[in-house]
Amino acid sequence: MSGSPSCQGYCVRYRMTRQISPEWLRELEELADLGLPVPPTRFRGLKRVVVRLCWVFLHRQVEYNHEVAKSVERVVAEESEARATTVDELRGQIEQLKSSAVRHDEMLGVLLNELGALRDEVVRVAQGLSNEQVRSGVLEGQAADLSRSLLELEQRVAVLAERFAHTGATSQGPSSEPRD
Repeated sequence: MSGSPSCQGYCVRYRMTRQISPEWLRELEELADLGLPVPPTRFRGLKRVVVRLCWVFLHRQVEYNHEVAKSVERVVAEESEARATTVDELRGQIEQLKSSAVRHDEMLGVLLNELGALRDEVVRVAQGLSNEQVRSGVLEGQAADLSRSLLELEQRVAVLAERFAHTGATSQGPSSEPRD
């Protein structure tokens, strides 16, 4: 395994906390005493003499082993507390997200209602505009008809004026000049 010592320590700690059970901690505590006191077995007396001779060195090892066992227990307790805190934080965040989702759903419903109302308004205005365009088309047609009729009437008046001017010049009828 490569990496910094802190990473390696974390990885070892992670593997340890994943495998540590209460039974394993109990066994660790029992092993911390190095099998002392010597159980009643064969050669118990000889073993006790050897232990008393080695106690000068072994008592520090026993103390160290107990401290290591306590440290492991503390690490496991801290890890489980950290997990519980993390789980609680995640649950809180999930609740916040759920409430946000509910608010967003409510806002989406309001917006959809407003959008539906706007769509209805647009349809109504489009129908009104269509009706106005039809009316406008009818009026334009009527205006065109009137324009054509006016043009025809102007042409007839012009023809009649020409005839009248032509016939009036030849037959000197009553004068249209005003009298005093």
